[in-house]
Amino acid sequence: MKASASLLFLITLIAMPAPAAVIPAGADLAERQELIRSNGSEPATLDPQLAEALPDNMITHDLFEGLTAMDNAGRLQAGLAVSWERKNPDTWIFHLRPDARWSDGVPIRAADVVYSIQRLLDPALHSPYANGFGGVLKNGMAVTAGKMPLAEVGVRAVDDYTVELMTAYPVAFLPELLANAQWGPVPRHAIQRWGKDWVNPGKLVSSGAFRLVAWTAGQSIVLEKNRQYWDADSVVLQRVNYLPVEDLGQDVSLYFSGKTDFVFQLPPGQFDKLRLSHPAEVKNSPLLSLRYFSLNLRDPLLRDVRVRKALSMVVDRDKLAESITADGQSPAYSVILQGLRGAAPSSYEWQSWSMAHRVAAARQLLKEAGVAPHRQLRLIYNTSDYQKTLSEYLASEWKSKLGLDSQLESTDYPKLMQKRHQGQFQIARNGWTADYNDAISMLGIVRCGDAENVSGGCNQTAEDLIERANLSPDPEQRSALLTEANRLIMQDYTIIPLLQYSDSRLVKPYVGGYGQNPLGRYRSKDIYIIRH
Repeated sequence: MKASASLLFLITLIAMPAPAAVIPAGADLAERQELIRSNGSEPATLDPQLAEALPDNMITHDLFEGLTAMDNAGRLQAGLAVSWERKNPDTWIFHLRPDARWSDGVPIRAADVVYSIQRLLDPALHSPYANGFGGVLKNGMAVTAGKMPLAEVGVRAVDDYTVELMTAYPVAFLPELLANAQWGPVPRHAIQRWGKDWVNPGKLVSSGAFRLVAWTAGQSIVLEKNRQYWDADSVVLQRVNYLPVEDLGQDVSLYFSGKTDFVFQLPPGQFDKLRLSHPAEVKNSPLLSLRYFSLNLRDPLLRDVRVRKALSMVVDRDKLAESITADGQSPAYSVILQGLRGAAPSSYEWQSWSMAHRVAAARQLLKEAGVAPHRQLRLIYNTSDYQKTLSEYLASEWKSKLGLDSQLESTDYPKLMQKRHQGQFQIARNGWTADYNDAISMLGIVRCGDAENVSGGCNQTAEDLIERANLSPDPEQRSALLTEANRLIMQDYTIIPLLQYSDSRLVKPYVGGYGQNPLGRYRSKDIYIIRH
């Protein structure tokens, strides 16, 4: 007998709440459970629905928890929802924990989840995630565009402890998607009381394993264990101190002088040396993350695809990975990365050409486009030795191979993000880590109208393929459609993919619970300090 469609989709997923920090038998814990970790730069915001960059999200995932969560090994865990089920292809039910509370003791209820998702998609908030995430929910795109009221988005509170989510198409990865802090509840009572100041110490009310106690600009962001957290008994760390260190050399110096336990990222060229001298402390994990430069298609020079193609063709990514950054990363030519589910990486016909052949072809493209030698390019990057090295390498490639000059500009990370979103750049350093392991998460940076698509490109044929893929119940057909969409977008050369990130850093041997997460999330909830 063939089961009905409703029975086929009634799949109950019960996520058993394992201890936050899984401590090996016999481990001797330190009396002082405090972690000092580098954050890369000052966060632009601690509002999880406005948080966009990695330095923001590292902290917000400690402060806020979604309906689901991701541990340090990249495994899906129960979060504020203790269980969930899929009623039919487009409808999910999530059951909240009765003991879920805000850090001020106020209970967390289903109405908080509804309010927060509506806030995320509210055009007035200008969340950079509104378009990318909003398209998942029923009526989400119309709501983010201001064409429908917030109440029409596909989320409702069935009762105080039950949330129903209705998607715009079948979304099998919805539980993994909801592990992003942007989807989690934010405290309406604190936001209504304090307005934009609600993210400041003494006012920020959190739902995660930690709460904010201090934020000294340029010095540190200090979190302490949230005693109201539903799983507080399993959280070992009592305090986390984030240091906004942009200078990677200084970061390593602080580490070896005993002032940090956790380096944000190794400086270029030091990976092999440190791996030999400190093999137990160097960690390197492949990430679903892309280093790239955005090309502004509103710029008169870069409107011509021949120019954009020439700039990408002559960059020797193998040399960049092996000799310049030399930190375990892999060359990249596509937004679809190795290990990403749902699509296959694309390639360019010129990847297999000799560099001499590529340079000759690129010079011809520039000649046809009327670009004379010594034409100046403008590159902007955030203040960091690493990003400076990348930018100088690109400038050198374009100078030596194409005769183009480059003007380099350095700025702080929040200002770089602002300039990218406002289109105030010609060529800008960029990077993106998948929010969940599916091709759609990476394609967002090049999709029509997405807030992360700062280049301004739009391939409508590819967009139609993506929409067809979203509606397809056949995984193989979906993958084929997304693969072709990616190939078409890459032929537009709106970005220059360079490297697939790896998490290359130093971590003290006494830091337990680090793990390997392809999404690059290392929440402090899972970490503990061993006696040393």
